Amino acid sequence: MRAILTPEERARLQRSAAIDPAAHDAYLRGRFEFRQRSRDGFAAAIRHYETAISIDPDFAPPYAGIVHVYTLSAGFLHLPPRTAVPPARAAAVKALEIDAGLADAHVSLGFIYFRYDYDFPRAESAFKQAIAFNPSADQAHLWYGLSLGWAGRFDEARAEMDRAKLLVPLSTAILGSDGWLHYFARHYQRAIAVFDEAIAVVASS
Repeated sequence: MRAILTPEERARLQRSAAIDPAAHDAYLRGRFEFRQRSRDGFAAAIRHYETAISIDPDFAPPYAGIVHVYTLSAGFLHLPPRTAVPPARAAAVKALEIDAGLADAHVSLGFIYFRYDYDFPRAESAFKQAIAFNPSADQAHLWYGLSLGWAGRFDEARAEMDRAKLLVPLSTAILGSDGWLHYFARHYQRAIAVFDEAIAVVASS
């Protein structure tokens, strides 16, 4: 069995450096808290990401994690965009300064372009870069799919959302976004069915 790597993946493997285990542990704890999608979870995620950065300032993923927290904190109305977006943008830029091939950072910057700058061409470019660096980046497929849906490009949006669902089948965030995509396309019965599926996942967890 041979792995077939993209040029971007080969370049990232060549650039890989040792990661401080304590920084990585704090980063993983931050990811766990972030996925709770709650005000307390976001606050805890920031603390863990900042701990990871204090241990290893050249570890790029926690910076990208901070972007996710701030952008979704604004999206969930925990913070006003004028408060959340500037530190999110700064963290995304810092992550890419450290590792230009970090898919998560491109995803985060793409979300800012899409959701807060309303700059779809730049958002699309960032999402495509993220997917090129990591084809399994579910957040890239998710947010790219949503942005395509908002642009009315529903066939392309469906392909991206289906890829995200394939990567993380039981993600309520992805299922909920899939429901909205059907809603945008005026497939109302299908949207209801997908929202019901997301509710069932929450109820069984």
